[in-house]
Formats: sequence, C-alpha cells, structure tokens
Amino acid sequence: MSKRKMIAFLAAAMVITSVQGSIFAEGENLSTESVQGAETEVKVPNVFTAFKDIANHWGKMEIINAATKGYVNGYEDKTFKPDHSVSRVEFIKMAVTALGLPLEVEANPWYWPYFYAAQKSNVIGDKEYPANGYNDPMTRIEMAKVAVRSAGLTATTDGEYMVLATKNGLIHGTGKGQLDMYETTTRAQSVVIIERILKVRDGEKLPVDEAAIKKAEDFAAAKLDPWGRAIRTTNLPKNAKDFPYILEDIPNEMYEMPYKQIKIFSITTSAQNYLDGFGIARANKASKNIKDYFDHVLNIDYRTIDYKWAEELHKSLSLEGKNQYSINERLRNLKKYVDWVKKYKIVTKGSVQPEPSMVYRQGFNKMRSKFDFTIVSAPKEAFSDWDDHFFEWSIFWNQVLNPPFNSKSVGVRYQGYTNIALTADDRLSGYGEDITYDYKLIK
Repeated sequence: MSKRKMIAFLAAAMVITSVQGSIFAEGENLSTESVQGAETEVKVPNVFTAFKDIANHWGKMEIINAATKGYVNGYEDKTFKPDHSVSRVEFIKMAVTALGLPLEVEANPWYWPYFYAAQKSNVIGDKEYPANGYNDPMTRIEMAKVAVRSAGLTATTDGEYMVLATKNGLIHGTGKGQLDMYETTTRAQSVVIIERILKVRDGEKLPVDEAAIKKAEDFAAAKLDPWGRAIRTTNLPKNAKDFPYILEDIPNEMYEMPYKQIKIFSITTSAQNYLDGFGIARANKASKNIKDYFDHVLNIDYRTIDYKWAEELHKSLSLEGKNQYSINERLRNLKKYVDWVKKYKIVTKGSVQPEPSMVYRQGFNKMRSKFDFTIVSAPKEAFSDWDDHFFEWSIFWNQVLNPPFNSKSVGVRYQGYTNIALTADDRLSGYGEDITYDYKLIK
C-alpha cells in the first residue's frame, strides 16, 4: 500500500475527535452554507464523533475521510444527512476548502471569498451562475465542470465537459446508463466527487464507467435545443408528438404525465404546437417567474421570515384583475401567514424547476415543472389549525387544494411533476399555482 493510500486509510478509519466547530445552524439543523443563513453560524466541539446516520451508507468511508480533512462538517444532532441536496454555495465552499485555495478577500455576503477564490483559480467562470441563483441546488453537470477545471482541464460545451469528466473517472453514471446531468446532487455524492478531484490532482489514475463515457460522447454529438441541451431520438415517451423535442436528461414519466382534464378548458394546445409562438424569451421569463415564486413559497423558516418576505412575494405576483381592495387584502393575508409560521415554528425546504420547452395552453398558459420539497419541522397542530385561511394556505402559502402531506409527512421528501398556470403577463396570480393540485409524485 502506498504512503498516500495508507494515510487516507488511517484517516478514514479513525474516530474523529480533533475537528472543532460546525458550519451548521442550531435548532432545525439547517445548513448555514446558504445565502440567507450565514448569520447563525455556531461553534460546537467534536461534532463529528458519531455521524449516526451513515453507519450503513454507501459513502461512509468517503464522508469520514472528508470530515477528517476538514472541508465538510456535520449537524448539531450528530448527523451528516448524506442524502440531502447540495447548493452551489455549499459545493463551492467545500471544493475551495478541499483544494486549499487562498481566500484573499473579506466581503459580504459571506460566500463571496469562496467564489472569488474559485473564479481566480478558474474553477468556476465569472458568470457561471445567475446572481440570484447561488443558493440553488448544484446540478451534476455544474459539478462536472468544477471537477474538470480543478483537474487542470477545460472544455467549451456541456458535452465536452462531461466527456472529460467521465474519461478521467471524475463522474460515473447513475445507473441504467444514465448521466442525469441536470439533476441535483447529494452531500454524499459531492464528497465523492471532491475526493476524486483530489486523487486526480495527486496524479492518481481513476477507474472509469465505460457506459457513462459512451453516454457522454453521445450527448456531446447530439443535436441541442435552444437552451443548449441534448435532444434524444430513442426510447421516446408514448406522447412524444405532444412536444417539440424530447430532452436527453428528462425522464419519460415527466413527458407522460397526463394533462388534467378540466371540462371548461377541454381543448389543449400542446407544447408541440405552442412553444414557437410563445417564444424562447417569453418562456425564459415565465420560467424565472415560476422559480422565483416557489423559492419564496417553499423555503420557510420561522427564525428568519418577516413581513419583508410577504412584501417581496406580493410584489412578484400579477395584479391582473385586482382592484386596490383585493391587492391590500392579499398583502394582509400574506403577513398573517408570516405570523402563523412564527407561531408554529414552521421550517420547510424546497424548489420548483420549470421546464421552458413544456409550455402549453389549457385555458391558461401552463408550464410543466419538477418540484422537490420537505417539511423540515412542524407540530401536529399546524396541520389542523387553519383559522379562517383554509383555502389560502396549509403548511405552504397557497398550497392547499389536494395536499399529499399531513402531520406524518414531516421529514419526508416529496418529488414530482406539476403544471403551473400563468397569467397573461406570464407571472403568477397568487391563486391557483398549487403544486399539489395538478401533480404526479415520483417519490
């Protein structure tokens, strides 16, 4: 066994008692490695002495090794939460710390020194992510780009990056020959990728996934959609004719989710015939409006929510068909919702990822989207005490019509697909955008 491997083995096998501090918040165990939460950082000695949730996890040794090196920490309840998703700021901080890149600036927000260090070292580009997207989940293609650049390589397209990542063993497939490039990644997966980066930088030749290489090469040679994503021509969904094209990294079940039958709006103009007239720029705008709205609605924390949250959400909503009274009433109800969240100490986490190529018309313009949410904490009382607002909110603002969750759903991660209705100006009305009304669960 080489000296380097022996050191790694010993580090992975040791009981960790020397690492001090935690970069995670107390209370509901939410990571402070986020744009909003950096102020709640606390220090807790010996937080790694027992990650009680990794004993039988496939990534156990890599997680312990990473924690030993000090570039990833745990939670105050002595868990690691290996299957939780990783945001861009979390991964970039982990990568910069693991690579030992110098932090040369002190600035607010807290994450900027890490992004500056990553940019200066060409680990990420100057405009890699949108200004309001630092806290979004890190996708596998974004992680592949960081890995390739960290290994001293470069490319110009997503396909080229993925080919380099797979050929160098930095990225493997996710099973069944899939790369899932635009899917999110977990804490355990991110640790594995960073460990591979360190090995490649150390001169080690990694094993590769031949099926993943072939998939990456096919992707690099594929025809691309207007957003630069690979279009596939095999294993098509049954209703492929309803869409302008079928994307490589979107599963058939998202395409095959049936349109909800609404008698008054029974005539549907499918995405196949609608996207061209709708327009790419308009689809981008609508997609952003959907994402921004649900980023607000699905990410709730009683410790940080205030009336400013209500005012910002209110400003993002359409005023179509609203008189001054109804405008004021909506804002009043939003503020009352804030009070209710604080009363019951609600914490939730989630996102909605709109698919701009899946825009169609059924009475209203609609855009198919993928959702992912978890009720982190909520008492039983919060599921029954709606006061006079039963038809306006449940745990989430304006998500009440057919909720798949109840008090037994705290801590359960829900993922699925939904169709989001838009107003004439491609914004959300604040009523009718219920992801639990027209949806399909996949987990």
